[in-house]
Amino acid sequence: MTFKNKLKDLLSIGSLNISTAIIFALFWLYLASVLSKTEYGELGFLFSIANVGAEISLLGFRSVIVVYESKNENVFSTSFFLVLISANITAAVAFVLTENFVISILIVGMVLFQIISNKVNYFRYGIR
Repeated sequence: MTFKNKLKDLLSIGSLNISTAIIFALFWLYLASVLSKTEYGELGFLFSIANVGAEISLLGFRSVIVVYESKNENVFSTSFFLVLISANITAAVAFVLTENFVISILIVGMVLFQIISNKVNYFRYGIR
């Protein structure tokens, strides 16, 4: 892979991250204008619980995939299964703590999104 291709890949990833952050910020600004202070604070609190739960559920999944896929060892299916079990356990704990079923669905959805996007990125950029 030449320097030009690496620079192109780096710039495309960077521009996508920046555009995602801008869209996310506009979404939160829109919600701040629509919701009351209490609703906005509660929504932020529930999203933060979902983020923490999703990160706990991933159990270092990104590192495992980077290390073992670069060694051409197929551990994706086993890791996927373990992370899915931990996401369901975390979602159940979050449901018990918050009594909000949507947060549980959000945790599982965020974990699945992270798993799929990591796998697609590693296939796209030739790690596998």
